[in-house]
Amino acid sequence: MKKIMAALLLMATGISQPAGAVGFICPPGPIYYISINMVGDLYTSAGYGRIKICNTKTDSFGVYAETCKLWYSMLLTAQSLGRPVSMSFDTSNPDNSTLTPYVCTEANFIDFATRPSYYLYIEN
Repeated sequence: MKKIMAALLLMATGISQPAGAVGFICPPGPIYYISINMVGDLYTSAGYGRIKICNTKTDSFGVYAETCKLWYSMLLTAQSLGRPVSMSFDTSNPDNSTLTPYVCTEANFIDFATRPSYYLYIEN
């Protein structure tokens, strides 16, 4: 039974991964900054610049507004618990086309630039 549950968990994890995304995962970092402006743009920083990752009011940058609200909740939770967060970035997305893959530095991400993520991970 444990093997079946483990197999189902692995399958579910694989299914939830974005299909065909070309990109990279930044190493985990603490949430230094969370902000939302009056039009719903969500900005955050996990050690590589303050970046706009989505909008909480409208579907944008390839991210649904509902997903953005969930990410906002996750970021607040991670920050309040002191847990690091990893973000994945799809370099085939035009907003991320200038990113240098696997270079998760502030110089690469540029403060307040639009850098939509496609996956957020809260680390232990």
